[in-house]
Amino acid sequence: LTTPGETLPELGELFSFFEAQVDKTKKGTEALVPLPGVFPKYDSVTAQIKEVEDRLKNHLREQRERLQCFGVKFVDCVKDIFLLEVPDSVKKSLIPDEYEKRSQKKGFVRYYAPENKELVLEMQVLISLPA
Repeated sequence: LTTPGETLPELGELFSFFEAQVDKTKKGTEALVPLPGVFPKYDSVTAQIKEVEDRLKNHLREQRERLQCFGVKFVDCVKDIFLLEVPDSVKKSLIPDEYEKRSQKKGFVRYYAPENKELVLEMQVLISLPA
């Protein structure tokens, strides 16, 4: 870094530059989050992830209505994310044939609906993109 007898360079200006680029409302998170407009590619991917999350919320709402049960929720189970967790109390006749049973626990069965899988794949692709 330096030769013997020399001091380290002044880094305050460099730190100030980077500090001005980070969203300080996100303190305490594991990652530094850039302010909007600093990295357009990051902004684009973040917006796309938000869009998929909104579509997942709408999908969950539709499935709750379809199954006539507001206890249906998304859960993550090992490598499967956004599984539909359906209470056993839901009539089996309401469960569509296209639902793929993935696992179960006492009182609940976990499924992937075809729309689920598509949205999950889309989300996984977006999350894996380099920022």
